Amino acid sequence: MPATASASPVAFQIAEDGEAIGTIQQFADRLHLSPSAVIACLRENRTAPIVLRAGETGERLLLVSADGLDALRSCAVDRACS
Repeated sequence: MPATASASPVAFQIAEDGEAIGTIQQFADRLHLSPSAVIACLRENRTAPIVLRAGETGERLLLVSADGLDALRSCAVDRACS
């Protein structure tokens, strides 16, 4: 996916234990999901993400467990196959 001036970086960070952190938009861009689909997927899979507002811009950071990241990847694959 080409980067544009208005696009978020597509990389989110993955820790050694499999937890991941990034903006909701970074997860959405990387997994080719809409931001609302990211949140819906985590809710449907009963994972417990943490959402924080960062700085003055109010950009939302998403922290997910390794299970949450697996759920997001699964949702992305399901969406790509449908």
